[in-house]
Amino acid sequence: MYDHEIKVTYSEKLDIILENSQLVAMYSDSSKIKTLVIDRLNSYGTYSISYTDGYAHGQYGTGECILQ
Repeated sequence: MYDHEIKVTYSEKLDIILENSQLVAMYSDSSKIKTLVIDRLNSYGTYSISYTDGYAHGQYGTGECILQ
């Protein structure tokens, strides 16, 4: 998954939970949870990261998905 806005490639494997008109995938371990939801009907997606690293921190991003 490549973020065109900040020019970063996310390479960690996400497990697909649901795959129909929406794609839902996630990854989790003892310190973080990552989720990706893509609505295939309008090519829009959300990506979120929640984690603990000694500080309260998390990220949430939305954007248009570009088929590559």
